[in-house]
Amino acid sequence: MHALAQFISLPSLDSAIDFFPLTVAPDTLLSDVIALMRKCQPQARCVLVVENLQIVGCFTEHDASRLLFSDVNLQTATVSEVMRTSVFTLKRSDVYSVVVILSFLRQYHLFCVPLVDEQGQLVGLATYESICQALEQQAKETLSSPSHCLQYEIPPPQAPPPCSCNKGLAEAALQKAQAELEMRVEERTRAVKEMNRQLIFEMTDRLYAEEQLRQSQEMLQFIMDNIPQSIFWKDTASVYLGCNRIFAKMVGLESPEDIVGKTDYDLLVNKKEADFYYESDCRVMQTDTPEYRVIFPHIRKNGKQAWLEASKIPLHDHEGNVMGTLGTFEDITERKLAEESLLRFRKAIESTSDAISMTDSTGEVIYLNPAFVELFEYNLEELQLAGGLSAIYTNIAEYEQVFAIVNTGDSWRGEATMKTYSGRILQVELRGNAIKDATGKVIGSVGIHTDITERKQAEESLQLRDRAIAASSNGIMIADVTMPDSPIIYANSALEQITGYSVAEVIGKTAIFSTAVISINRVWLSYTMRSPKEKAALSFYVTTIKMALFFGMRSVFLQFMTIMVNSLIILVFKLISQNASN
Repeated sequence: MHALAQFISLPSLDSAIDFFPLTVAPDTLLSDVIALMRKCQPQARCVLVVENLQIVGCFTEHDASRLLFSDVNLQTATVSEVMRTSVFTLKRSDVYSVVVILSFLRQYHLFCVPLVDEQGQLVGLATYESICQALEQQAKETLSSPSHCLQYEIPPPQAPPPCSCNKGLAEAALQKAQAELEMRVEERTRAVKEMNRQLIFEMTDRLYAEEQLRQSQEMLQFIMDNIPQSIFWKDTASVYLGCNRIFAKMVGLESPEDIVGKTDYDLLVNKKEADFYYESDCRVMQTDTPEYRVIFPHIRKNGKQAWLEASKIPLHDHEGNVMGTLGTFEDITERKLAEESLLRFRKAIESTSDAISMTDSTGEVIYLNPAFVELFEYNLEELQLAGGLSAIYTNIAEYEQVFAIVNTGDSWRGEATMKTYSGRILQVELRGNAIKDATGKVIGSVGIHTDITERKQAEESLQLRDRAIAASSNGIMIADVTMPDSPIIYANSALEQITGYSVAEVIGKTAIFSTAVISINRVWLSYTMRSPKEKAALSFYVTTIKMALFFGMRSVFLQFMTIMVNSLIILVFKLISQNASN
């Protein structure tokens, strides 16, 4: 800095603004604009083109220089044809000091910037020249003040010569001294102006560097405050020197500035956890080795457990010595819970007895559970080499139908005939469903295969047995002995012909009813082989049992009647047999 820098400070904002800049209308002739710039030399570097108090363009001395080598007719062209329509402006309300103007000029490599109000109307113009003039005026006022005025050594006036002939010589000497004094003042004024210009350039450079540093610091803080991780840094004693906003919020502080000077023992209730952090800091600094993605439990202030993932690196000074640690934390509780849930889900899939397969949207097989491998005798790689899930279908058209339906987002459920790697044929109950992302787009499919081969064989066997029972001429009924009173659950059509009761009337009856029906059935079996007298006795027997059932006789009485009738019919059979033998 120069010696006079101590007397000069930045001028006031209003003194650095030209509130009456050169302005012209868009239809002004270009020759008139250039003439106006020549006439107003202090403001000659820039003319603003204004319409309805709004800046629509500008014309500078550089633009005028370029026109000399162009084909533009200066006498007929208007300024709107050659002006610059892109004009940088500053709002007057956003400018609080000359520093803002200087930084703006330096940042965009400008020599002037118009100032506008909230409605975009022109207020004034700030240029390097206007700032220099303000500084020069301030310097003059400073130098002309009694405390800072320049002291010139003027020779003391000589005694008047005794002779009047020397009067002319004295006047000439005095004029010469005054001329020298004026010359020295003018030289000093030029020196002050040059010094002012140099000061402006130096201040601009310094202010620009400071503004760049401030912006960098603000950007760095903005980035740290908006990334999802918590960031902190400590000194060699594990004392916090700073952090970002997320970390401050996590430890219960209002702002990052409140972290300075604190330790983990000040922030954590659990001493063991604070010991863990301190030991981790010491280990990183002593070994000068980073630690990445360390996962550990954390007890929150509300008592709930969380999971954190931390990384720490040692910080070094310009000589390479460790001067502290820089660390990041990320709360991975939700991810940890999701991983545990996914693990449980995977274990459930792997332990199920149903064969499960998964494919991507193209049909490529991406997962097979152990039950699938055991049932179809394919592992994932073998099935992929065999052509995918189509290899287990006996009917390729059936596979294409299932894949087409599931790939549209619908579900498919039914039975299919499939084959294993060894060629064994299986009857499979298949449930196919689409896998969708958060937007509902189909990204794959899952198939659940249940082996129903044995069940199908058992069903076929039962169907064959049912047909044999239904075709039998003997009356057949089945009772469920596992239920109270052993209700009848099945009766064939032959029983209906023998007893006269319909199948609907028999179903649900108790064991007593079934005993009576069995007795009727037994009698009926021998009815066709008896003589007329025997048939009459058997008819009486059957009619008696039917009447007992019709009137709702139950329990001991019905059993007694049945025994009595049985005894009577046996006696009749004996008498008939004896008569026949005689």
